[in-house]
Amino acid sequence: MRVLMTGVSSFTGSWMARRLAEAGAVVTAARRGCRAEDGPRIRERSAMLAKRVRQVDEAPFGSDRFLDLLANEGPFDLLCLHGATVGDHRAEDFDAIYALRQDTHRISQVMERFAAGGGRAVIFTSTVFEADEGRGEPPHAAIGGYGLAKTLTWQVVRHATERRGLRLGKFVIPHPFGPMEKPGLTSMLAEAWLSGQVPTVGTPALVRDHIHVDLLALAYARFAREVHGWNGRTMVHHAGPSGHVETVASFVARFARALGPLLGVPTRWSSASAAASGQQPRIRCNAEPTLTLHPEFDPNRAFEELAVWYLQRFGGSGHGRRALRIAERSLEPV
Repeated sequence: MRVLMTGVSSFTGSWMARRLAEAGAVVTAARRGCRAEDGPRIRERSAMLAKRVRQVDEAPFGSDRFLDLLANEGPFDLLCLHGATVGDHRAEDFDAIYALRQDTHRISQVMERFAAGGGRAVIFTSTVFEADEGRGEPPHAAIGGYGLAKTLTWQVVRHATERRGLRLGKFVIPHPFGPMEKPGLTSMLAEAWLSGQVPTVGTPALVRDHIHVDLLALAYARFAREVHGWNGRTMVHHAGPSGHVETVASFVARFARALGPLLGVPTRWSSASAAASGQQPRIRCNAEPTLTLHPEFDPNRAFEELAVWYLQRFGGSGHGRRALRIAERSLEPV
């Protein structure tokens, strides 16, 4: 299976590309390229993929270089559209229309060249932030401008693939965490604990779906194989992998119990007394439990790897480092 994938410098994209390659796919990654101003997380992700994936720089979606990739370096069986315009996705003024235009630039030409080269299927990475995605309380509206942008982009991608008779997969991401993660809840917790602080969780009552990024990546590789090999009449396939569906407070408690002994520091935390969730729905999660489908995934080892990454990233007590010395030597570098 030959794959052309966008968005591999992202947190989830790097892990997905890694698992695709390990599953036997030949992966070519189109990206904007690493630059001096890139943060350490992006450099880490690129290094993780260096020996597994062919990374083609300065080839954003719809660019001349991207179209040349499709025409001259195929044939590609699968086109994985993981890249997205994100920026500050929580911003009130997130420009959904600008993101839509960036992420569907020259999509007609892209799909024409992909199909002409023998392309079989497209996988679009979605999010539970989208309208009409995930489980929750009605109305299932888009969450923020980013959710709206992904909703619109999905419709444009679906239209472009259906016009050319291509199979289409939609892979919905909930709330991932793991090594090389972008700043968010779990990184905030670990950084606070390793600096001796007691973090405050702002929205403890919201019900969300947290999944380890490597389990998510295994689910993605499985879904890619299914979409690629499908010979039935159904043209649109859907996957909504799910991890821990619980309140944010319950997940933080779970996270603290798992990491406390590994980090060797207290993992206390507090909840905001009158947390405001803004326009966020109380419940938004996926509906397909994933762990049982991947017995090769070891949650204990995954937390050990994550603890090693936090210690390397944020530092910590000597006790925490001693506790992980043996485990660290035995772990494959991510």
